[in-house]
Amino acid sequence: MILQVTASSAPQPQVSLLQPVPVDASASKPLLVYFSGTDGTGNAIAPQLPGLIAAGFDVRCLYIAMTNRSSWEQLLAEVLPLLRTLVADRPANQRRVTLVGESFGGCLALRLAIAAPQLLERMVLVNPATCFAKSYGGLSSFIAGTNLLSLFPETLYQAAQAVMIPLLLDPEKVGRNTVGAIKSMMIMTPPPNFKAGQGFVAADEGRRQLGGPQGLQLYLPAATASWRLRLLREGDVPDHQLATIRTPTLILASAEDRLLPSRAESARLQRVIPDARRLLLPSSGHTALLEEAVNLADIMKRTGFLPEDQPAPAPVSQGSAELLRSGAAEPESYLGSWDAIDEAYEAGAGTLELFRNIISPAMSGVEHLPDPLSTKRPILFVGNHTLYGVYDLPFLMYELYIRGFKARGLAHPSHWQGPVGEFFERYGAVKASPMAAYRLLKEKQAVLLFPGGGREVNKRKGEAYQLQWRDSPDFVRLAAKLKAIIVPFAALGADDAFDLALDTDEILGSPLLGPLARALLARVDPALDPAETVFPISKLPYTGLPSLVPIPKPERLYFRFLPAIDTTQALQNVGDAEQCMRVYGGVKARVLAGIAELKAEREADPERHLPRRLLAQAKRMMPAFDLMKDVIH
Repeated sequence: MILQVTASSAPQPQVSLLQPVPVDASASKPLLVYFSGTDGTGNAIAPQLPGLIAAGFDVRCLYIAMTNRSSWEQLLAEVLPLLRTLVADRPANQRRVTLVGESFGGCLALRLAIAAPQLLERMVLVNPATCFAKSYGGLSSFIAGTNLLSLFPETLYQAAQAVMIPLLLDPEKVGRNTVGAIKSMMIMTPPPNFKAGQGFVAADEGRRQLGGPQGLQLYLPAATASWRLRLLREGDVPDHQLATIRTPTLILASAEDRLLPSRAESARLQRVIPDARRLLLPSSGHTALLEEAVNLADIMKRTGFLPEDQPAPAPVSQGSAELLRSGAAEPESYLGSWDAIDEAYEAGAGTLELFRNIISPAMSGVEHLPDPLSTKRPILFVGNHTLYGVYDLPFLMYELYIRGFKARGLAHPSHWQGPVGEFFERYGAVKASPMAAYRLLKEKQAVLLFPGGGREVNKRKGEAYQLQWRDSPDFVRLAAKLKAIIVPFAALGADDAFDLALDTDEILGSPLLGPLARALLARVDPALDPAETVFPISKLPYTGLPSLVPIPKPERLYFRFLPAIDTTQALQNVGDAEQCMRVYGGVKARVLAGIAELKAEREADPERHLPRRLLAQAKRMMPAFDLMKDVIH
């Protein structure tokens, strides 16, 4: 669906508020106004219209003409009268709007929230381009500053626009029906017949009304694009001004945004804007609202951002490990503040991205994860540890993070005998102990537990993916006391990433290495158990040579979350040892079943090995090239 456009020689307004779906004025529905990206058309909201209309909104889209060369201040001066006129005749309780600003529109929305807060009920920012200056290490800002884009001839500019498509979206996520909307986003003439109730029309019909390829220019003129990019480059809103915003704000950030560092920027904005929340969209690209899997109305419902006459969910628990939370000051959590952990995750995630593209972790069973927006109870993730425990753990933590869980790991105390412990703490880890687990769960946090501990990390030869759990249901009993939800999970791949030269038993049994290892360990901490603390010696990949530093092969990782166990239902009597062991056995059985299922999945996976994985990723880019052709033609 695209905005309807007709060929017309009449002068067009520089800025307009369009009504894509006319509604009965007497219905007096709450207003939602959408500010779009640099295209300025408002078309990217098209896939979200059915849900927003059903949620009770009267939707308007801001249109900025392609001939508009206004500064931020001028744009604001042009938009404000439109909004004031829009709400002037509304009932007293509906003279404020819900503002949705995407990318470029997010920058304008923030300025509006500062200049005219009385007009806004709430604000949703989708991948706001306030981080444009940081995109690609400042390269985007540098190019915008040169003004070279405005000199591009039409054919070169068309090619450049098409090349941008893979950075903006994944064709497999937006669907073929969105091609028309993408085309229309590149058409800068306003649809004058919206007031006549024509609304949205099919892509082919809109194309005919343009009078064929010569009817209007298909692409946003290079000079206009250059101008708007310069606005982004020069238009940062100072933090002290952002701190004055009192409008409740929801920030949606795409974890797979290839155009802007939206994930890190959303964390920054959340810290600066007093009443801000954020939510990561784990599989979305920059133009998230075009994606079929993204339902803006549903997100707003789950986060309490629907109109006042709609039932809103209860506020999110401040103590939980959810990404969505109020930006207001809150007490520091056990061993570290949320802001510090957020910063560490964002810094680490940037480094992890390259390796994530190579390793390509396969996630399954995510439907078994509790809803991070509504669950107010503690969550205990319980699964199998893998050899060395360092290859897959960062990917697991990241995959949980982008799905709304900042899982606090219970790490072996030996890690704090060196610099590794402090590094783990940056990501929320604490020394494993019953008291630490109790305090974290009592704070309703998400906790990551490996019952196999150090013994499972230091697997012996032939023990790949075998559980080394003690026959003790202590974690079940603790979870039940604090009414926690247990989420079993299985991990596969890391045990195959290392080939062992000497395992722990062989080292300890060696007449030379054994006494040396025990002596060194005794100097560090005599209480440490050598069987759980002395790491095996691995081989360098593809050489067979021993290496004191474990270096993994690029094995693909597989994670599966199993059905959750509600301890309030599974365990009626915490003091009943038999019941506790039954639940404990159930958790263990689910993890073992998950490992078996992942092994079968891996055997059938054509992308298990790196060369085929990279080839498959290249093939997945082909729909993007096909979409380029569709958009151009």
